[in-house]
Amino acid sequence: MTQRLLQLLFCAVTLASCGRVPEPWQGYIEGEFVYLSSPTAGFMASVDAPEGSEVAVGAAVCSLDTELENTARQEVAERMAAAASIHALAKENLARASLLIQKKAISAQEFDEAVKTHSSTLAELQAARAALDQADWRLRHMTLRSSEAATVHDIYYRPGEWVPAGSPVVSVLPPSHWKVRFYLPQDASPLPPGSTVQVSCDGLSAPLPARVLRCSEQVEFTPPVIYSTEARQKLSFLVEAACPPEVVASLRVGQPVSVTR
Repeated sequence: MTQRLLQLLFCAVTLASCGRVPEPWQGYIEGEFVYLSSPTAGFMASVDAPEGSEVAVGAAVCSLDTELENTARQEVAERMAAAASIHALAKENLARASLLIQKKAISAQEFDEAVKTHSSTLAELQAARAALDQADWRLRHMTLRSSEAATVHDIYYRPGEWVPAGSPVVSVLPPSHWKVRFYLPQDASPLPPGSTVQVSCDGLSAPLPARVLRCSEQVEFTPPVIYSTEARQKLSFLVEAACPPEVVASLRVGQPVSVTR
């Protein structure tokens, strides 16, 4: 009788373990923001794309005031025009000196002087041209543009505020920069890069596919934030996976998710 009961108990435990659904791995949605800044300081002039709006590749998000830079560029352009005129005259003088030296109508010292003048005026012209190119570059970058199609997330300055050079002005989030970060228990089967996992969260009617990008090589304790007591006690590996850009519109940065194979 006792043996019969043990056999029945063993069968019940076996059936229960076979029907057990694997516990999903916990994680969250991560966004890798792109921060736009200007190499030149200035006052914020306008916001062309408000927070939450979608911008296309190359679209202007905001602009800094360019009055001072335009004045500086005009001065450089005038200097370049003057240098071009002086160099043109030196070029004509060198051509004339080349003919005269062949006829021995001028001395070698006079010819050398014409060569030196030509070289020095050319150097001045090239320096003025480089300064003008730099001024144009600064002006172009005072209008901040997104290098990818993206969502404008935060704008840190408002029109009229002073923006230091190199300070982040806008953060944008392209669809290709959305990731799922979750923690794989150390006793689970590995997830090699390129493998596919299924991501579930509140508000989704069906799991979303995600492609594993990398798995940390160093084991760590699962962070305590939003996870259960059981999960905190486990050692795990951090895994990052990329969601297809076409599905990220249904996600939110920081949103908790459950991940399965």
